[in-house]
Amino acid sequence: MRVARTIGYLCFGTPSPPFDKLRPSIPILRFLINQVEPDIGERAHPAIKHACLIIASLARGGLDPINALIEGNMCPMLVMLLAHPNSEVVASVLKVVESFLKYGTADQIQVLHDNQVLQRILEILINHNHLPPLEVRSACRVIANIATYQPIQIQSMVDAAIYPSIIQISINQEVGETKYEATYAISAAAKRGSHEQIRYLVDQGAIEAISGGLLSGGYGRRASCFQGLHNILRVGEAHKVDGVNVYKQMVIESGGLARIKSQRDDADVGEMARRLLTSYWTGESMI
Repeated sequence: MRVARTIGYLCFGTPSPPFDKLRPSIPILRFLINQVEPDIGERAHPAIKHACLIIASLARGGLDPINALIEGNMCPMLVMLLAHPNSEVVASVLKVVESFLKYGTADQIQVLHDNQVLQRILEILINHNHLPPLEVRSACRVIANIATYQPIQIQSMVDAAIYPSIIQISINQEVGETKYEATYAISAAAKRGSHEQIRYLVDQGAIEAISGGLLSGGYGRRASCFQGLHNILRVGEAHKVDGVNVYKQMVIESGGLARIKSQRDDADVGEMARRLLTSYWTGESMI
């Protein structure tokens, strides 16, 4: 733990040193996250967690640090740690994944995919009822960030069957941070997805999930839900059934229209609410 803390002081310093000065720490970090011997047990958890947070910080440096981590064969070990029994360790590994997704190139991100990172995250989502909230919440946040930072990766999550599980978490979870993060992950995909991807999301229950998030706490989350719903309705207009935008009816049935109307005068999202009403429910805009 002392070794990890010392490296952390170097990485998190102000200003942080150039990566060439930190490169020699990578073999040490690799050793620290590989503390799996039975006789070490829980004593290693703080060191693994701290080492992963340092790796996440290094990855924020972009191309060269991420290449060094890949060349140090870190990715297979990190992905394996997503099945670690300690939720704080898993949450710290997910921060590494976030850094890769935000600052990595397409080829670097592909290395994570090649190591089945989405399959590991899917296991967390599927087993969410039996896992600590921190772990599930962190997994949902990663999915949201993938759609936010790398919209091109939305299809990879569709292919990995990520969204059915996360939509069910959003719909069924009690009000709280995990529900909000799951809803944000769905609305982020709806904001940036293609027509085909959005139709897939709707088929999985995205409208009910996003409609429920219209009253979320915080401007960013509510705004994302309004924007995602607007994009869904726009796709519905482009793919009418017998001249009818069936997504409008689905919004009404999910309680979304009532929530939109209730926020017409809100200081933060009122304009978004009025725009939706004017665009899709002209007769309701003044009721």
